[in-house]
Amino acid sequence: MDELGELLELLYGARHRFSTARGVLVHRHSTRLTMEAMKREQARQKRGAGGSFQMVFARSDTSGPEPPDLHEERIRFWWEPPDRLREEVESEVPHHARTSVIDGELWWTYSPDWGAISNVDLSGEERAQHGFGGGESFRQVLDPSGLIGVLEIDAVDVEGARLRVRARPRDDLEGRSAHFQLRLAVGADAFELLVDRDRGTVLRLAAYLDGEEIAVAEVEDVAFDEDFPE
Repeated sequence: MDELGELLELLYGARHRFSTARGVLVHRHSTRLTMEAMKREQARQKRGAGGSFQMVFARSDTSGPEPPDLHEERIRFWWEPPDRLREEVESEVPHHARTSVIDGELWWTYSPDWGAISNVDLSGEERAQHGFGGGESFRQVLDPSGLIGVLEIDAVDVEGARLRVRARPRDDLEGRSAHFQLRLAVGADAFELLVDRDRGTVLRLAAYLDGEEIAVAEVEDVAFDEDFPE
């Protein structure tokens, strides 16, 4: 099998090569480059729709010092697919620190900023109307199958037990699904993936704009197939 065929098989089947996953994911991003990438993506969408537009991005508060450009989050995660997980987020971004637990249709979350919230006391009908997202950042690297449909693969290099992949977004991307899969950096013009050749999980996913790194999600530690308590 050639490298591209191996890559596609790995990404597609990664989710089915483990029963549980526990680890630490580090996510870093540049505010400046993220804003620039978003501007370009909105411009592309407008051009595709045949419209013309003018956009202005500005800080809402200019009285204080310039905020730092680089931000980092550390996410400790436990995931038992499809619907049991826990994540503990340490973040430099205001209001992003939280601990969340999902067990089937039940969820709990706690933030130092807004306290504790859960759907435990709601009726079944009310629960259906009050969903809760969780684990999006680590799910993407543990189940990278969704990337297959949104990336054009430019090169795949074998580096021992890993594949180093250079890719770019497809030119015809539209809709929420594409944005969800590339949410690490919407509007990035290039991506680099480091893929585990044993399980197919992504060890490092980086996004670029004009050769500069916008954001990166990197697995610092991971263990598979453990038994989790309730």
